[in-house]
Amino acid sequence: MSAPAAVLGVGLATALGRGADRTLWRLHAGVRAFAPSRLMAPYFPESPVCLATWLRAPAPSRSAALAEHAAREALGDAGVDPRADAVDLVVGASLGGMYESELELAAWFVGEADAPDDARLACHGVHAVTEHLVSVLGPFARATTISSACSSGAVALGLAMGRVARGDARYVLAGGVDALARITTLGFHALGAVDPLGARPFDAARAGLGLGEGAGFVLLGARGARRRVFLAGFAARSESFHATQPEPSGRLIDELDAAALAGAGLRAGDVGYVSAHGTGTLQNDAIEAAAIRRVFGPLVKVSSQKGALGHTLAACGAVEAVVAADVVATGRLPPALATSPMDGVTLVGAGETADVRAAVSHSFGFGGTGAVLVLSREPGVSVPEGRAELSVTAAVAALPEGLLAGESLAHAFHHGEIRPALLRGRPSPLRRVDPASALAVALASELVAIRRPPAARTAVVVASAYGVPDAACAFVARARERGPSRVSPMDFPHLVPSAPASNVSIALGLGGPALTVIDPFAGVCSALSLASELVALDLADAVVVLVVEPESRVCEELLTPRVSGFDRRGWGGAALLVEREGAAGLRVATVGRSQLTALSPRSPRHAGWAQGGGLPGWTSPASLSACVGAHEASGGVALALLTQALLDGALDEACVEARVAGVHGRVVLSR
Repeated sequence: MSAPAAVLGVGLATALGRGADRTLWRLHAGVRAFAPSRLMAPYFPESPVCLATWLRAPAPSRSAALAEHAAREALGDAGVDPRADAVDLVVGASLGGMYESELELAAWFVGEADAPDDARLACHGVHAVTEHLVSVLGPFARATTISSACSSGAVALGLAMGRVARGDARYVLAGGVDALARITTLGFHALGAVDPLGARPFDAARAGLGLGEGAGFVLLGARGARRRVFLAGFAARSESFHATQPEPSGRLIDELDAAALAGAGLRAGDVGYVSAHGTGTLQNDAIEAAAIRRVFGPLVKVSSQKGALGHTLAACGAVEAVVAADVVATGRLPPALATSPMDGVTLVGAGETADVRAAVSHSFGFGGTGAVLVLSREPGVSVPEGRAELSVTAAVAALPEGLLAGESLAHAFHHGEIRPALLRGRPSPLRRVDPASALAVALASELVAIRRPPAARTAVVVASAYGVPDAACAFVARARERGPSRVSPMDFPHLVPSAPASNVSIALGLGGPALTVIDPFAGVCSALSLASELVALDLADAVVVLVVEPESRVCEELLTPRVSGFDRRGWGGAALLVEREGAAGLRVATVGRSQLTALSPRSPRHAGWAQGGGLPGWTSPASLSACVGAHEASGGVALALLTQALLDGALDEACVEARVAGVHGRVVLSR
C-alpha cells in the first residue's frame, strides 16, 4: 500500500512578505504588491512589478536567497532537518542567477567587457539555486532541478508526491523559485503581454500579466499531516500546440483536471475552490474560465494570486499550492481583486470563508506543459510502490560529424571512430529556434523514425547543463545596443531552458509532459531517473529522453571550464526511447543520481564499461572523450553507443557512470 503525501511544512518568500504567515495575511487583506522598480533599469523601470523589497544583500543571487528563505521555513515548520533525516530535494526554476549576470554576460558576448568573475558565473545557471540549498541546508539524499517554464513549481511538487506515495522517499522538500530579471521583462514586453497597471486576472478590463518574484516550498512526508492536508492528486500533460499561445478549446485543462481528480479519488463536486493560473491576459483567462465552468460548474469559487503577487514564473505553481493548502486547512478564501469581474466565473469576494474539502491548483507554462495539483483532507488513492520497470528500445547520437543511428552507432562502438558514409546527415538549423531545440528536434525525429511510440502517451525529458546561454546573451545584447523595443518577440519563447523539450513536443505532436532536467554533471542519469518517475506516476507509457549540448561560445569559454570542469568542450547529444517494461528492448537495471555532499565541482569523469563482448578501447574516460567528445552530454552519447551494442547482441550488460565531488550518477542496462 502506498503512503499518503502529507503536507508537513510550508514556506513562502514573496513580494507580500517574508514567510507564509505574512504573505497569507496580506493576501487575504487584498494587498497588491505592484509598484515601479529601478531594479529593472535600464529597461521599463516605470512598469509595475511585484518585488520582494524586504530582501537585503542576497548572496549568491536573488533567486537563491528567495529559495533559501522559503525552504528553510518549510523545514522548520515541519520540524525536519536534512542533516538528521533522509530528505530529497526537488526544485523547479527557470532563471537561476540570471539577474546578477545577464548584463555582464551580454557585454562580454559582444566584446565590450571582460567576462564575469567565477563567483558570478557559478550562480548563473538554473541548477545553482539547488546547489545553494544543498550547501546551506543539506546534505540531501537526492537533489533534482527541473524546468517546464511556469508550471515548474507545480511539477516539482507532483514529482515529490510520487516519491513519497511510492515509498521512494520518506520526506521530500519541493518547490519553485524565480527572481525578477531583465530578460523576462524585455521578453514579455516584446510579446505585448504586460498590463501597464499590473495584472488583473478575470477582470473585464484586464490587459495582460504583471511580473513578480518569489519562492514557495512544501515539505511532504509519509507521516501525519499537521494541517490535515494532503497533496492527493497530480497530473501533467502537453498541448503540443504553440510556444506561447494556448490551444483555444481548453481541452488540456479539462483532461488535466479529470486526471488529477481521478488520482485523488475525488469528483468535481468535491472541489470547493480553484486556484486558477489566471495570468490576466485576455485569451488565457477566457479559456481557463470556460474550462473551470465545464469541469466544476458555475458556482465553484475561483481566484488567482497573480493579481496580488504577480506572475512569479517557475515559482507560481508552488506558491499557489501553499495558498490552496491553507484554504483546505483554514477555510479562508483568498479574494480575487478584479474590480469589474468578467462573466462566466464565480470569483472570491473579500473576507469569504468556506468549508473546503478539496482545492485544485492550475499551472500552465510556455510550450504547453500544464500541471494540476489537488490539495485535500483525504490522502488520495494508492499508487504502485517502487520505481517503474523500463526498457530502452532505440538510440540515436549526434556529433559534429553528423547523426548516428543503427549501423553508424555500431561501427563507432566496435571501432572507436566515426565512419562518414554511415552517417544520417547533420542536424539542420530551424528558423527562429535556438540551437539546442534544433539539435533536440533532429535527434527526436530520427529516434521516432526508428520506433514510433504512441504520441498521446509519450513524454519528453531533456537533460541540459545551462539551457540556451548564447541566445539569451544575444537577446539582452540587442536590447543594450538598439533599445528594448528592438528585441524580437519571436525569439523570447526559445530562451527559457525548457524550450528544447517543448519544441520537441510541438514538432512531433507528443502529448505527455515535456520537462527539462538541469544537470551539468550527470545529465543522462538525471534524465533517465525522471523518465522512470513519469512512467511510475502513469503520466506516460514512453519517454523520449534527450541529452543535448549544442555548440556554445558561452559554455566553451566560460561555463564549462569554470563550472562543469572540462578543460576543453566539444558538443553533441543523444536520444533514447524509454518504454514501460514489456516492450522489446533493454532492461534499465539501475538508474540514479545521488547528492552526497555540498557540491564542489571538479573535473567530471564519464566512464563506460561493458560485459559479454570484448571491451572496446574507448571505455576508459580519456579514450571515451576522444571518441564522443568532452562535454556535458558525453555520458549520453556513450550510453547511446552502448545501447546500440546491446540491442545488436554484442553485449550483455553496459554501464555509464558520472562522478563529480558530491554527485554520483549511474545507469546500468542489460539484455
